Amino acid sequence: MAGVKPRWVRTWQVWMAAALFALAAFFGFSRAYQGLLYSDLLAAYQTRPAPPYWVITGLLWGLAGLLASFSVWTGWHARRIAYWTAAGMALTYWADRLLFSPSSAARANTPFAVFFSLCLLVFVIAALQAKPPQKGKSDE
Repeated sequence: MAGVKPRWVRTWQVWMAAALFALAAFFGFSRAYQGLLYSDLLAAYQTRPAPPYWVITGLLWGLAGLLASFSVWTGWHARRIAYWTAAGMALTYWADRLLFSPSSAARANTPFAVFFSLCLLVFVIAALQAKPPQKGKSDE
């Protein structure tokens, strides 16, 4: 048919990438909620960084995860949004880990965390490169 716009094909990789971004969004909103809920306790113990940091970064992760999950699911600028979101999430994760986890016990698992972060980044890139948008049904 002339004028038919190709649809985004949802392979298992696309399903998994959308689910992982949705999970990251859930954890982000959970972090923001807990930052609000326990802000008085965190302030009493003088945690570093302060509770507003946890709320703001949690909301950013939640909103970014929702946007990336939606874009991957629908195909709406999926590659660009997913790549930037995955890179931003990895960057903020490592900034939190390196700047706010000074104890050696917190850094004991660093080699695994590096490996896992790289695997997730490679998966997101590979999942969205697997199949470009094609004509046909969305769930082929």
